[in-house]
Amino acid sequence: RRAGGGGGGGGGGGQQGRSGSSASKAQKLLLLMNETEPPVVQPMLLIQLLIDSVMSIVISLYRLLIDCDDTSASGSSGGHFEVGRCVPLKAPLSPGQERCKGMITECWSSLLSALSLLLHFSNDEAYLTGTLTCLQTLLFCCSRLTLDQAREACMNQLSKYAAPSP
Repeated sequence: RRAGGGGGGGGGGGQQGRSGSSASKAQKLLLLMNETEPPVVQPMLLIQLLIDSVMSIVISLYRLLIDCDDTSASGSSGGHFEVGRCVPLKAPLSPGQERCKGMITECWSSLLSALSLLLHFSNDEAYLTGTLTCLQTLLFCCSRLTLDQAREACMNQLSKYAAPSP
């Protein structure tokens, strides 16, 4: 099989290592296509994938909010929560802030539901820490945009799961 493959010759030594790696991945995928049973996927991998996906959505909304915030242009927030920064935005909101508010208004309940399920069924400390950080970020966004119902729901979830259980 290898004698017929190979494509255009003459690559450097570094290229050869990368193409060999991608060839082995392609071979693994081809071998998986011949299998009748699906490969075994660890449940914790699925949980981590879900946490990463929800966190990506929340962080994207957070960055959009920070990028649209006029006060963040003068001082760099660096993605951290600062004391005194979580004050409601003053009207009128910029078009970017209005877009961000609309997106969070539409999706906060779904995000909170997913985070709640993750917090309820996960026992691993690393997963809990990541999920609570995501919940804290969502709370920050809802507070900045004066989404009172969303803020209260996030606060309730955060206080419920952040406190140690007896």
